[in-house]
Amino acid sequence: MNPAKAFNVEFIGHNAYPGDAKRLKLGDALAAASTYLASVPIKYRPERTDGYDGYIHPFEMREQTITDADGNLQKKYIINTRIRYFDPEEGELFDKLLHDALDKVSEDFPYVNYNIIYYDKQYENVALTLNPLSYTVLGRAAARTGQHIEFVSVRAGTTAAMFATSGLQAGVCLFSGQHNDHTLKEYSSLEEMMQAYYLLLYTIDEVSQLRNIEEDK
Repeated sequence: MNPAKAFNVEFIGHNAYPGDAKRLKLGDALAAASTYLASVPIKYRPERTDGYDGYIHPFEMREQTITDADGNLQKKYIINTRIRYFDPEEGELFDKLLHDALDKVSEDFPYVNYNIIYYDKQYENVALTLNPLSYTVLGRAAARTGQHIEFVSVRAGTTAAMFATSGLQAGVCLFSGQHNDHTLKEYSSLEEMMQAYYLLLYTIDEVSQLRNIEEDK
């Protein structure tokens, strides 16, 4: 699982009559938010990346109407962005790209205020916390079921990655029979679900045997 960060920003405008916008210091929050959104280089979008490539994914923009200190109604736009990467240097590059984009938006839209409302790591690389015996245990369990497991790094595994971020030892992502994940055509295979079930049963048994060995020592 690749490390992940959330980078959520709000843009707060200043309403004014557009015919006299310069004098009244119109702050167009929609334009500022859209400019920031469009600043993500195309080559770093998720649909342009695969394998060990990282990506920047602004996935949501929400509009809110708020009341300022003078009781005036203003528009606010919130953009939520996912940052994913395997290479720490690439993660630093993505951080810089987004911060530079905000600096440029602030320069181009001086009457729009922005705040970074959430910026933190969401997921850690599972491989960094994985118990070294995990591959051995799962390999033995798979052999007992007549299955073969190929261990590969993937851009997935949210639950395990959240455990890793919390400082816990995370586990590998195992198949469970699901296909076309997170789509309208997602489905599960009963046969594969049963295979996953037996794999888990034997995995538990293999772990218990490891514990017995440790206790004998």
